[in-house]
Order: sequence, then C-alpha cells, then structure tokens
Amino acid sequence: MIKKRKKVEIKTKLINHLIIKGKKNKSETLTLKSLKTLQINSKKSSKKLFQLALVASTPIFKINTITKKKQKKKKQRSKIIPAFISDKTSRISFAIRFIIKTTNKNRNSLFYRTLSEEILMSAQNKSQTIETKKENQKQVFANRHLFKYYRWH
Repeated sequence: MIKKRKKVEIKTKLINHLIIKGKKNKSETLTLKSLKTLQINSKKSSKKLFQLALVASTPIFKINTITKKKQKKKKQRSKIIPAFISDKTSRISFAIRFIIKTTNKNRNSLFYRTLSEEILMSAQNKSQTIETKKENQKQVFANRHLFKYYRWH
C-alpha cells in the first residue's frame, strides 16, 4: 500500500486560522490584502516570502502543561513536558498561530498591514515570532530531564 500525501495548502490554512465568529469572507479579504501589500513592498513574490516566514517560525517542539489534581492540604502542581511535533501540518499551524499572536500584540494600524509587516520581518529572521520560537525551544531544552515522559504527537 502506498500512502498518498496531502498537499498542504498554506493560504487556506492561514484563512482558517484568521476566522473569527465564522466570518470566512472577512478572513479571506484580510489575507488577500496582506499578500498584496507584501507584493507591493518587496521584490520577491508574496508566496515565497510567506513560505520563508513559515520555515523560519516553525517550532520543532511544543510544551504541554499537565496539572496534577489537588490533594488534601497540598498545592496544585503543574509539570511542563516537552513534546515533539512530528506532523508537518501541525507544525505549520503552530507557526501560523505564532505569527497571528505577534500581529495581534504589535497591532499599530490596520491588521492586514501589520500582518504583512510581520511576515516580511519573519522572512528576514528579525521578527518577534522567531524570538518566541527560540524562547520556546530554550524552555524545552531546560526541561529535557522530563523526556522520560516524552509524548509523540
């Protein structure tokens, strides 16, 4: 048996992550406007820039926090367990989430402009998303003694 791989459509994944309250048309217009402003501001194609931004901001590990239930007269404990992200589509979705979070934090003007600026900066490895990715990886390697609870997702 030969497994057929699904082709990951990056643009539709971005649109699906931007949907708020079920308004897909609004998210589609936001992505189109941001990709057009990317095309205007740079010499490279917007598709290639978006792919570079995703490659730069994709994490390899994610952090799961597991809280133990309360026991009598004891505080609630939580463990930070690193997990390897083996699936390609979930890595891409994590990268898109990182980009969207930083655009929401650094929002100065219109959303599509800040999104295009964030994509351009992360393609150049100067973005806040890459720093959050690096902090995430540092936290994983600081807790590598918990790899005995390693989870494969």
